Amino acid sequence: MEDIDLEEDTEQFHSKTKSNVEDTEQRLVVLRLSKII
Repeated sequence: MEDIDLEEDTEQFHSKTKSNVEDTEQRLVVLRLSKII
């Protein structure tokens, strides 16, 4: 069924978005640390 495919696509999208958010947070942390030093 198409519904199942749609759910899978949504899951993949969310997991990509989540990893992007985590990458951005890590960069922000590194930036803050480099400013402190």
